[in-house]
Amino acid sequence: MSVSSLEARIDAVFDPARPFPDIVRDLLALVSEATGLSTTYLARAHMREDEQEILFSHNTGDDLFVPEEIKIPWSEGVCSFVHDGRAPEFTDDVPGVIPDSQVAKLLGYQSFLSLPVFRHGQFFGTLCGCSARPIKVSASTIELIRKCAQRIGELLPDDD
Repeated sequence: MSVSSLEARIDAVFDPARPFPDIVRDLLALVSEATGLSTTYLARAHMREDEQEILFSHNTGDDLFVPEEIKIPWSEGVCSFVHDGRAPEFTDDVPGVIPDSQVAKLLGYQSFLSLPVFRHGQFFGTLCGCSARPIKVSASTIELIRKCAQRIGELLPDDD
């Protein structure tokens, strides 16, 4: 899929008249399609509580499954390694690049993408994708997904 055709499809997903959950679910499906990653998800980080909560997920393959509404230790998840600068935003060699992530070991991550999501300028969480097999993702696709993470942050509802 070309980046320009993906951009047009993403713009359609971000229709402000649509409910936020529908936007996120459709966006996660597009991110999976564009990258080839079998699972994509939006996670909220609760770093003080050492917790990461999967808010929305999209699973396409049979190699990995990340359910919604689960909580994992932030300090053991791949996102924390990326957020802290101990790992790149994307790798197709998680075992070699992030060997200390217990979550990655447990789930069998081979490829991983993690981009920050900010709400009102504050770190909220991450837009992620993963696969149990090596996947190559172009720099232009990663930059487009980074823009999606920014747009999600702009649409995030305030906490009650």
